[in-house]
Amino acid sequence: MKRHALIGLMVAVAGLGVGELPVQSQKRPTPALARAIGNFVGVEPNSEFFNQYRYFYSNVKVADISEIRGVKPIDKTRHIRSEVFRDIKLEKAIIKATDNGYSEVSNRAPKVISRYFYNGVDLNGDKKPEVVVHLYGPYFCGTGGCTTMIFRSVGREYRLVSNITVSKPPIIVTNQRTKGWNNLIILASGGGRYEAAGYYLLRFDGKNYPNTPDEGTKIRQRSIITGKTLMVDIDSKPGIVLPPN
Repeated sequence: MKRHALIGLMVAVAGLGVGELPVQSQKRPTPALARAIGNFVGVEPNSEFFNQYRYFYSNVKVADISEIRGVKPIDKTRHIRSEVFRDIKLEKAIIKATDNGYSEVSNRAPKVISRYFYNGVDLNGDKKPEVVVHLYGPYFCGTGGCTTMIFRSVGREYRLVSNITVSKPPIIVTNQRTKGWNNLIILASGGGRYEAAGYYLLRFDGKNYPNTPDEGTKIRQRSIITGKTLMVDIDSKPGIVLPPN
């Protein structure tokens, strides 16, 4: 019973996106919570690894997104649920995109793993789906958000198109295009930068999308957003485990 409760706690904390709070609101877990999480994931609560990623396990409440000024667009998009099956080829591409850094960190602490959500969507009009992946876990997340990767299929493998850090769902594919690729809208908030919180329009520059959402153009309040919203169920399921190898 305790194990199931702790698993639920870990999933809940992973899904909260603690970066939605200012840095000063994030605190170390209580000693009891630290011990419980440390025992579950196989890491000493006071170890360098645990301290490095303590924000991910913080016992905090998440700010209501409706309270963030300027984050109230009018949504008229088609909502799409994330895929439920593993994609081994995609997993290999994700690990390759980290220069095997994810494997090295995960092998040091085998039970500290990340998860991913993904959807296939044609972004460049070639009738072949690209893959948009959102990753959750200590390796991919910081105080400002987590990592979103975009891949295209080339031959028998996926090749990285863009690596967008400090990003948060929802991830919206608009009907408009720039240089042949659909514009994206991604949420940015947290990391102690409330003045920058909002939805941002990301345009393709011919090679990739911006590296962070706030390098794009901020969406005006009450804007009507059309297109497809990907991974709309990201808060209701744990995602797919990303193996370290």
